Amino acid sequence: MKRQRWTAGAVVRIPLSNGKFGFGVLLKQPMVAFLNFSGETEAFEGKVSDDHILFKADIDAYIIAKGHWLKTSKADLNNFDSSEPIRYMYDVIGDSYSLYNGSWIDTFYRKPCTKTQALIYERFEIWTLWEITERLEKALANTIE
Repeated sequence: MKRQRWTAGAVVRIPLSNGKFGFGVLLKQPMVAFLNFSGETEAFEGKVSDDHILFKADIDAYIIAKGHWLKTSKADLNNFDSSEPIRYMYDVIGDSYSLYNGSWIDTFYRKPCTKTQALIYERFEIWTLWEITERLEKALANTIE
């Protein structure tokens, strides 16, 4: 596998279990915007916009660094919203919920909230290679079929 560096705006190809490829755009590490396109081609040819995004998620950086997903092209990040979504965190020790966003520097990226407020958002987590590939395949199946 080819080692590579994380480059914001790079489009990566993601091998799927059906022999096709899915695609994602690298944003600020470790976030990836996954696109609603899959095909047999190894490169995504086209412009990326908000309409193309299925979901955004944080992935384990080794997926890119170790070359599991190879860069194929470059996307213009001015064409879509590359901001980080709000997610929730649960503190087991303190039995409390908080919302998380990387742009909330003044509150150390977190704001306290209730369980009800938290559960309208996705849980904050770092996805592994097999977890995120499975999630992408399920999302693509729901969009295409």
